[in-house]
Amino acid sequence: MIKRTDRYWNIPALLCLLAAFLITAFRIESTNWTAELEILKLVTIIGFVIGMGFGYSYFKRGLSSVLILLYSLVLIPWMLTITAEQSLSPIDKLNNLYGRIGNTLYQLFNNIGVEDPILFLVFLSIVIWITVVWGGFWMTRLGSPWLPLLISGITIFTTEFYYINDRNFYTAAFVIVSLVLLSQINIMHSFKRWKKNGVLVEFETEFNIGRSAMLSALILVILAWNVTGIVAAFSKDSPQQRKLFGLVENFRVQFAKITAPLQGPLIIQQEFFGDSVGLGTGQVLGDDVVLEVEVNSNRPQGTRYYWRARTYDRYQNQSWESTINNEIEYTVDSEDLNHPISADFAVRDFKFQTRINLGLLYTPTYPLEINRANTVLAELISDNIIDLSALILEKTIFAGESYEVRGYIPDPTIAQMRETELVYPDWVTQTYLQLPANFPERIRLLAEEITEDKDTAYDKVVSITNYLRKNIEYQEQIPEPPQNMDPIEWFLFEHKAGFCNYYASSEVLMLRSIGIPARMVFGYAQGEADQAGRTFTVTRKSSHAWPEVYFPDIGWVEFEPTGSQPVLNRLAGVSSNPQDNQDGSINPESEVSIDEGNNALPDRDLYEEFEDLEDITTSIKTPIAVILLPYALGVGFIAAIVLILIKRNREGKPFHPPIILEQLFEKNGWKTPVWLKRWSYYVRLSPIEKSFSTISWIFYFLRKPIVQGWTAAELVNEFNIYLPHLSVYSNQMLVEYQKALYSPQIPDPDLIRSLSRKMLSQSIIFQLKKIFVSEDEIEAPI
Repeated sequence: MIKRTDRYWNIPALLCLLAAFLITAFRIESTNWTAELEILKLVTIIGFVIGMGFGYSYFKRGLSSVLILLYSLVLIPWMLTITAEQSLSPIDKLNNLYGRIGNTLYQLFNNIGVEDPILFLVFLSIVIWITVVWGGFWMTRLGSPWLPLLISGITIFTTEFYYINDRNFYTAAFVIVSLVLLSQINIMHSFKRWKKNGVLVEFETEFNIGRSAMLSALILVILAWNVTGIVAAFSKDSPQQRKLFGLVENFRVQFAKITAPLQGPLIIQQEFFGDSVGLGTGQVLGDDVVLEVEVNSNRPQGTRYYWRARTYDRYQNQSWESTINNEIEYTVDSEDLNHPISADFAVRDFKFQTRINLGLLYTPTYPLEINRANTVLAELISDNIIDLSALILEKTIFAGESYEVRGYIPDPTIAQMRETELVYPDWVTQTYLQLPANFPERIRLLAEEITEDKDTAYDKVVSITNYLRKNIEYQEQIPEPPQNMDPIEWFLFEHKAGFCNYYASSEVLMLRSIGIPARMVFGYAQGEADQAGRTFTVTRKSSHAWPEVYFPDIGWVEFEPTGSQPVLNRLAGVSSNPQDNQDGSINPESEVSIDEGNNALPDRDLYEEFEDLEDITTSIKTPIAVILLPYALGVGFIAAIVLILIKRNREGKPFHPPIILEQLFEKNGWKTPVWLKRWSYYVRLSPIEKSFSTISWIFYFLRKPIVQGWTAAELVNEFNIYLPHLSVYSNQMLVEYQKALYSPQIPDPDLIRSLSRKMLSQSIIFQLKKIFVSEDEIEAPI
């Protein structure tokens, strides 16, 4: 391969530049603001290699920019998903990433506290990506990576500002490497110049100069590390400092919202249930969405969905505790979870879209398979059967992400629950019949009174459930219970009002007092269903606690004693005792007519037939033509645009969208917007007229008025009055402009474009100096 002479390929300089960029990435990662900062090293290396490659290539700068942009659109999202759950598919990873970004942007623009650091991570990744790509590009193509290096330096010093720590070696290393890079680039340019002029250079010259630069950099950094600081812009209450701080204050306020989740090295989970939960006094819950749940099929008849977070088995000191602390590691490759339940429960597939950060998983009652690694908190009943309490996440699921669960839905019939034998296994009786030592006798007597004429465990549960629904008023907030009285006793006999924590706790304790195993569950109720009944929107108001009751050979079954929740109706089923079916005892008695026994639903088989029929009719309602219509219209529109472009190209007519839009407005008699008129006018100008119009843009940028009717010479005269140090450029541009319009002489379009760029850049520099420096100190930048 022939070595190119129009490129700058200097290995020591490239390594120094890469080292400077990597030091910045390591410095940011060392703050531990979020666990995902580790990807910045990968962003740095890949971006630098791409920039270096395109800089050395034969591609022109414009084409290189387009190709780099295309690479960026693919690689940046890919790198941001590297730290995601590895079990997810690439599409799921991207969906979760975009979901997190969308949810965080919604929070940001609606003044809601931002809880996910994803925006901060994306911002840093893009800044570092742009810095290293163009650093590598400018290094190999121009031998001048100073602007990217400056941005990297600003990044590392800004990190020092926000993360106050002892003077660590990152900043010192960055300065040393930058000084060595400066010497290497100077050597590189000098060697190129000497070679061009035929100057003979000794072989060891580059090594000697590099070594001297390294020693000088070390000495300078050691000296600078002990200097107290820069005085001018950082002196307290100086005019420069006040002006600088005032300028950045608005930006700081907005940026603080994005960095709000980065208050420490760890991110606090928003939703998590610990080992104990108190009864509390309640609070007003809002309508903020926390979960959106999609299910693959209709809800089984005689059921309701409950999104379980954690179960609790021990009541002590006015709070619920979980004594189940056995941990089982679960991965996506693990076998399905095995529960002590009836094998004929319905199975559904659920997709949970989160709107809050999760530290544990919300699932249906009996999850079988989950696409997220987690720690299963469960009692090990036998070799492969567990009594599940909670699924604790190894990695936080951020708002906007999703996860999938396949699980059983308890759908026993009333007949099945009535016929269960009251012989409970030891693991149930040892854990789920516990009562506190000072359990009030009044509660036990009340439970016995309510259930005295009931023969089956199911009927006793229903009687207590209905008693609570009938006799206790739902109240979202209650006063603090008296100190000298058990809160459940006070709830049942004195206050007779409360919310779900008290309803569910009362039922669990009353059932245990008469020998029926039950436990406390916290999570969310079903939420609002869409018209099809397959998507559920769960809000804060759906936060809920409910009892689960154990039936031998069936498993845990939910009941609903809370008055604010709808009645939970179970299927009636068919009893194995013919006498029960004949005398109608399968149907509930009138005194329990408001809950599970009320209007007992027909048998499941009939509903399953109708479910199948409903699925068929639903699929027929949407013809394939209707589904394809939007795609056909889109393809037709694009094809029409392409044909118009081909036709205009053959006729030699350029394609200018603003002109076409303006003509469309005029043709239909509509009022043309001012911005469209200006855009259309601009695209009609010749290249030299466009370059000359830079003067008007500079006036607009500097907020100086332009009088309609000024000639070109008058416009330049006014420009020279305000920016006299640029008059050499403007007068030369006027000459070239007048050549093009008023004389047969041929103007120099390259010269007028160059003058235009110089005037624009110098005007911007002049305006920035006005902001940061007093006017007396401004020098003409000619």
